[in-house]
Formats: sequence, C-alpha cells, structure tokens
Amino acid sequence: MHFFCEQCKKEYPVATHSFQCECGGLFRLYQSAMDAKDVHDKVTLGEMPTPLLPRMMDGRRFYFKMEDRQPTGSFKDR
Repeated sequence: MHFFCEQCKKEYPVATHSFQCECGGLFRLYQSAMDAKDVHDKVTLGEMPTPLLPRMMDGRRFYFKMEDRQPTGSFKDR
C-alpha cells in the first residue's frame, strides 16, 4: 500500500507526513486487491444494497434510493 501523486505519478510511503506532493498534486491511496488476505480483513459497518422505490410524478417514472436503511444513520435519500 502506498500513496501516489495524481499529477506526476510519483509514489510515496504511507508514513509520509504530508497531504500534497512536491509538484502540488494531491495524493491518492493505492492498495492492490491482492493485499487483502481475507474478506474478513476489511472494516465494514454492515452496508448493504438499499431498495429502490418506484414512483410516478407528472407522468414520468422516478426511482428513489432509500439510503436511510444503511447503518451509517444517513437521512438523505437519492
């Protein structure tokens, strides 16, 4: 796992005490999918797919994504 700059693609160790590259670009975190030893190594809050609620408005079909079903406590639906 390491950081890389979005602009110049230079790599930095995760222990870097900076949020920005020398060129001014922002860091991204790179972690290979092969780094995970087991599915249980990942931290989760128990997220799951949320239901889509179909509704008709002005003769058009809309789908509302019910995000309030997530364990994060979100009250904003899409």
